[in-house]
Amino acid sequence: MTIQPRLIPDLDQELTTALAHVDEMLLAVAAWEHDEPEIIWPEPLAQRRALAAARRLWDVIAPTQGHRAAASQTGLIFAPDGRYEHIPLRLAAISPGDPAILADAVAVFAGPDASDHVLQALEHGAEVAYGNDSDQACARLLAATGRLAGLLGLPADQDSEQLAALITTDPGRDIVLSVGAEAAYRRYAIRVNQIWRAGDPLHLWQY
Repeated sequence: MTIQPRLIPDLDQELTTALAHVDEMLLAVAAWEHDEPEIIWPEPLAQRRALAAARRLWDVIAPTQGHRAAASQTGLIFAPDGRYEHIPLRLAAISPGDPAILADAVAVFAGPDASDHVLQALEHGAEVAYGNDSDQACARLLAATGRLAGLLGLPADQDSEQLAALITTDPGRDIVLSVGAEAAYRRYAIRVNQIWRAGDPLHLWQY
């Protein structure tokens, strides 16, 4: 099956850091499953399914972010007439099912009937991510994972398709947006900001 590349923002280390935290949480599940195979894990945690999805996402997301993208000489994006530089946009071949698997994993960890071993895996992930395994840290980790799943699963629309076409034409060149493309960029940025920053206007201007 051919996977259509999906438009995502280059947020430097934010997405890769979030993915690394998810990986640690799911690694705890995988290690426990290996050491105590009699324990029954709910889907999609069982048989490393969620971990595999997180690893696939890492493989396609990491090369598009921060210094990894800069090393591949990815072009810059400027407002009309080059007035200012936007946060870059990248293309990643994200399998549609993988963000959904992460979202399902969040639902399992946050569920009211989550088992002790599920909660302990969550606490391990929070400890690694934030240095403590408090309820607040666990909630923070799940919220970040949910936002990550939402951003990477953001459906394409006319704006994202228009912007993706500009990048696809010549991925290494700098792009100066037309007035129409600038409007598309702003609308796309609002969608991204709504998911990743809960619509915080102080962060929207950074785009």
